[in-house]
Order: sequence, then structure tokens, then C-alpha cells
Amino acid sequence: MTDDEKLQKLHSLGCSFPTSTSELHPHLKASLTESVVGTMVHHPLLVSFFPEGMEDSLNEAYAFKRKRVEEALAEKNYRNFVFTYERAYRVDAFMDIADRLTQQEHWGLFSDVWTDSENIHESMETWLELLYDFQDDPQLMMGEEDRQHYDALPDEFTIYRGGVDDTGLSWTLDRELALWFANRFKKDHEVFERKIQKKEALAYLSDRSEQEIIYAPDRGGI
Repeated sequence: MTDDEKLQKLHSLGCSFPTSTSELHPHLKASLTESVVGTMVHHPLLVSFFPEGMEDSLNEAYAFKRKRVEEALAEKNYRNFVFTYERAYRVDAFMDIADRLTQQEHWGLFSDVWTDSENIHESMETWLELLYDFQDDPQLMMGEEDRQHYDALPDEFTIYRGGVDDTGLSWTLDRELALWFANRFKKDHEVFERKIQKKEALAYLSDRSEQEIIYAPDRGGI
């Protein structure tokens, strides 16, 4: 299906797009990519389907986001800065300002970006750097309730992970949840389990109702 045919189909579904009078911004044009759904803009500040006639709208959205990140930096509103970026690029935006944060700011933002992320493994080196190289006491990423749950954990317990391997940082206390992750998308992956010392668990996070344990044995005891 050509872009024109896709646009006609969108029009038939009640979607309308104005005819643009300008070309796509060079930054966005450099970020064009082909996918199973057609041409996409895949820029750190803007991810969007790109039918013909959307240049002006995309340029306006990009300009708005650029202005927002500039204002966030000027105001030292680092959370707004990071979350103006598209989800897949937020950890990189976090890294860009990590050296400006206090310890409390670092771990609070770490928790927010981590919980919002969907593909931790794709940026593993960046996550490890944020865990190891900027601030001590990663348990500060936990809120009061999560900290109480963490404190109540025994000195040794079992964690589970569903996926292709057991090398990730994200584990759970819930075996059934790990089984769900192993089988989602109709994949037949494994459920891994490991008995760990409490000091090897950097944090317990419940924001996604996943009883998540961030497990990094090399950092245990810090």
C-alpha cells in the first residue's frame, strides 16, 4: 500500500490531514524510517506515523517540544525535561542531565523513568551506568510503602524472571507473573528463578503491580 493509499484509508475512517505548505524539518527528515505500518518519524522528541500532508503539524509539534526542553533546562525542571522525550529515548535524556541532580533527585527520577520504560534491555549499559556511577544508596528510589515492603523481606528469598535469559535487572517475587512474561506475545520463553540475599536486591517497586525486584548482585550491600 502506497502512502497515498494509506492516507485515503485514513480519510475513509474519518481522519483528515491538512495540506502542508512547508517541508518537514531537517531533524525530522533525517529521522524518517520505514516500518510495517509505513513511513515513520522516529526522533527522540517525536515518534509519529507520517502520511503526506502532515509536515506542518509535525513541525509544530517538534518546535513545541524543543521549546519545552529548553524551558525545562532553564528552570531546572529535570523531570519535565526527561519526560518531554519519547519513551524509548527517556533514559538517554536522563543520562544527559544525571550529573546535575542531587542524590534524592537522581533516585526519584530513576524510579519514574524505570517504571515507565518498556525495553530495559535495549539500553542496558546506560541503566547500569545510572545505577553504578552517579549516586550511592539506590534504595532511595523506593517510596515509603515500597520501602516498608522491602524491609519486611527475609534475609534470603526467591525471585523469578520470564524471558529469553536470566541476565536482566528486572525480576519479580511473583512466579505466575514471570510465567505471564515468558508467554506473552505467544513466545515460549523460560521462567528463571534464583535464590538471593536481600542485600543483592537494590529495590522493591510496586508501581506496575509487578512486585518487582531490581537485582544487581555486583552492587549488593551498597
